[in-house]
Amino acid sequence: MSRRRPSSSTALRILSDLRLLPKMGRHARKRGGSAYRVGTAAGSRRMRSSVPFWRRHRTPLALGSVLVALAAINLYVLYYRSNTSVPALMDLASSGRRAALSPRLLGPPGTPPVPVRPTRKPRNTLSLPDLPRVTEVNLKPNESLASVLKAQGIVGAMAEELLATLRPLQDPGGFGPQQTLTFFQDADDALAAVDYRLTASSAYHLERVATGSAERFVAHRLDQPLQRAPHAVTLTFVRDGDVASAVTQAGEHAALASRLAELFACEQPLHLEARAGDRLRVLIEKVSIGGSFYRYGRLLAAELLPKARQTAPEAGRTASVRAFLSPQAAASLDNAGAAAGASRHYFTESGESLSRTLCRVPLQLSRPPESIATTRGVARPIKPALHGDRTRSAVDFPAPLGAPVYAAAAGRVVALGSRTPGGLTLILTHAGGIETTYQHLSRAAKGLRIGQSVRLRQLVGFVGQTGPYPTGPLGAQPHLHFSLRVSGKLVDPLRYRAPREAPLPASARTAFNDYVASWLESLSQPDAPAVPIADARPSLSRP
Repeated sequence: MSRRRPSSSTALRILSDLRLLPKMGRHARKRGGSAYRVGTAAGSRRMRSSVPFWRRHRTPLALGSVLVALAAINLYVLYYRSNTSVPALMDLASSGRRAALSPRLLGPPGTPPVPVRPTRKPRNTLSLPDLPRVTEVNLKPNESLASVLKAQGIVGAMAEELLATLRPLQDPGGFGPQQTLTFFQDADDALAAVDYRLTASSAYHLERVATGSAERFVAHRLDQPLQRAPHAVTLTFVRDGDVASAVTQAGEHAALASRLAELFACEQPLHLEARAGDRLRVLIEKVSIGGSFYRYGRLLAAELLPKARQTAPEAGRTASVRAFLSPQAAASLDNAGAAAGASRHYFTESGESLSRTLCRVPLQLSRPPESIATTRGVARPIKPALHGDRTRSAVDFPAPLGAPVYAAAAGRVVALGSRTPGGLTLILTHAGGIETTYQHLSRAAKGLRIGQSVRLRQLVGFVGQTGPYPTGPLGAQPHLHFSLRVSGKLVDPLRYRAPREAPLPASARTAFNDYVASWLESLSQPDAPAVPIADARPSLSRP
């Protein structure tokens, strides 16, 4: 039974109802003719009459609603809201203008307003590290910048780099009166920073910083005057040998701890012999810019008072130790007390030197090193350990890796190199048949060689853990193995007392006694303001 095919007009009506006719309209018009036109018009009228008005125009209606809402919001914000309306903003601007002009309209009526320049708050400068050598040079009007650098030993690429940084900052008319250049050298005697002061309240600080693989000087402007004044500081030890904690508790900069450790290094090493409760009184200059700490100046005096002597002066563990800066050093050293070996510039009240011909500890530590192993979760301080020979005279000093090692006495280098089992070893000979040995060094000081002469407390190397066979109580922990021989015989360095260096010359005793009297008064009253040294002792003022 064959199926009947639908006629063309019926097919056109079906396609029109299914909305497929527009895609096939061209072919359908050819086949349907007038029947297509009649059917399409009738279908369109029926479809428009059946779809609601809001559905046929919903897109324009939605867009119109959004625009009406935005207009209403803007109208409310700009004209009716109290804090953002145009009238409110105009009133606020008018009152602010009147308030800004009122301080300048203080004269009689008709006086024009006085313009006021906006003031810029100067930036606070970070405090400088306690660099060992500080040299201040007074510049002369007809002097060239290159000649000043050459006189300070700054030549070559360093001088060219510094000249390129300083010349744009220099006054076009040349150096003027009261202009100074201050040079700061680090422990390796390398130039680390420069201060160029133009006037009393204007200066530039140039600091050498690393930029990628190179280093260059970066200038920072200082817009406030430099102030220098002595301050009395009292420190109390909270733990045996911990100078750093005592300094931090007193609110002082960490640089003061290293200064005090170096000051008493030859007479009474603080990290070994100071006890909890001991007190340190210090008189030191502070250099500030705009009331903010910048760096320390001269360390003028210090007194170490053991705890027992604070209550019973006659029954103390040891006598108190006092140190006073010599008049010559006070007048010539702008940063006295910072460099290694600074104790040679300090004397007791009786004129005896605080430095000895040999220091028992060839390190500078401001706190006892912490043990790697702990007891019940609490780190215990390590003390120097005797070991190594039958006489038990060699000493292992625990210290952080890379800590500086100083010559125990003035002498000459006789051996430098790797030895088994001591690793990198340095041997120095000194006057009086004395020999000192330093082992397990990580590296020697730059430029140190065999046959070279060294001075007391000169940097000779750095603490390490070299050597194929770690020996001694500390094992492979970083430490310095230090031994002392006198006339070929091993001697315990911790018990050896070398003679003091030369006392203060008799010609300087009169002036020194006057300084001691004034400084003792400041040390005994730490809460009272210290007397400015420049006013009390004109001879000590900076040149």
